[in-house]
Amino acid sequence: MLTHAHLDHVGALPVVIRRFPKLAIYCTEATARIATLVLGDTLKVTTMQGQLLFSADEMKSTLERLRPVPYFTWVSDHGFAFTLFPSGHLLGAASVLIESGSRAVFHTGDVSNSVWAGSSRRVSPPLGVRWPLYGTQTSTGPSLSALT
Repeated sequence: MLTHAHLDHVGALPVVIRRFPKLAIYCTEATARIATLVLGDTLKVTTMQGQLLFSADEMKSTLERLRPVPYFTWVSDHGFAFTLFPSGHLLGAASVLIESGSRAVFHTGDVSNSVWAGSSRRVSPPLGVRWPLYGTQTSTGPSLSALT
C-alpha cells in the first residue's frame, strides 16, 4: 500500500520491485500519477549524480505494478480487506483501513488532516490505529470511532 507519493515513500519502490517483481502496489490514481513524476525525477537526478538507484527499465516495471483504487472502495483480494480514505496530506494521499476477520488496523501514512465525509464504513473494536511520526517513532492515536 502506497499512502502518498512523497519521495521518502516512492523513491526506493523500484528496489522493492527488484526483490518482489510480482508485488501489487495499491494507491489512489493521483498518487500513481505523482509517483510517476517523482520516480522520473529520481532517475534523472541519480543518473546525473552518478549514483543510479535503479534503471529506466526498473522504473517502468515499478510503474506497471501500481494499482489505483478509488477512495472508499472495499478491496478484498488477498485474504484480508482494505479501504482507502482521504488523508489531506497531499493530493491523492490516503489512510488505509486494513481488516482481517474481526481485527482491523487503521494506518495513516503521514497525515496532516483526516477527511471522513462520504464514508459509510463503520468498524467495531478491536481496532489499532497507527500514527507514524518521523524517523522510527510511532504513536497511538484515538480510536477510529472517535474520528468518525
